[in-house]
Amino acid sequence: MGLGKVMGIGALSLGGIAALSLLGGWFFWVRAPSPEDQCAHVSELLKKESGGLKLGDGFMKDCPSKMQKGQMEGLVPYAERSKCVMNSQSLDEATQCGKKTARN
Repeated sequence: MGLGKVMGIGALSLGGIAALSLLGGWFFWVRAPSPEDQCAHVSELLKKESGGLKLGDGFMKDCPSKMQKGQMEGLVPYAERSKCVMNSQSLDEATQCGKKTARN
């Protein structure tokens, strides 16, 4: 096997590794927390801000369907909104997630 062929195979291998790394990074970036995890976090915020109020079973039953990706919502905006909810420290912060802000 000639040196050129070895170099070509090496370059293809490095290119494949780079492509897989980029693809893996893309999926990691776009991956959103589950609706159930978001609901659990919002539930904790509600308990904290209400002084320990016990939520009914209806909240945890209905909440995941509200936290799922909207029909017209793209994957990246959904992931950003979901991560925002999980990173929020208050209900006010959580309710602002995903809302468009007017740019001046």
